[in-house]
Amino acid sequence: MYSILTVTTAATSYDLTELSDVKDELGIKDDASDSILGRYISSASLAAMQYCNRTFLVETLSEQFFADHPNRMVRGGVKVLQLARWPLVAGSTIVTEDGALLVENTDYLVDKTNGQ
Repeated sequence: MYSILTVTTAATSYDLTELSDVKDELGIKDDASDSILGRYISSASLAAMQYCNRTFLVETLSEQFFADHPNRMVRGGVKVLQLARWPLVAGSTIVTEDGALLVENTDYLVDKTNGQ
């Protein structure tokens, strides 16, 4: 099984904290260091996401799954689909199969915490 992940609405910033929070924690009152602190925040945020191999910010995504062998049955029932990014947050989850809209809790179940 493989999937194609598409970001449909990207985050406006990938910084994991706000400049005002950093300045407050460091006790900085003036704006003289805003530029360098902004670069440090962006650099540290990128390093953290690369180290963890994931994006922590909320984005709208579309993920398509394709079976390697569509006619092969999975032993013990249906194989769980693991989403590339999780947890799922506020908003709706839309699932289709061959263009037909499926109904959550009727046709499929969602584990939003684990992205399955």
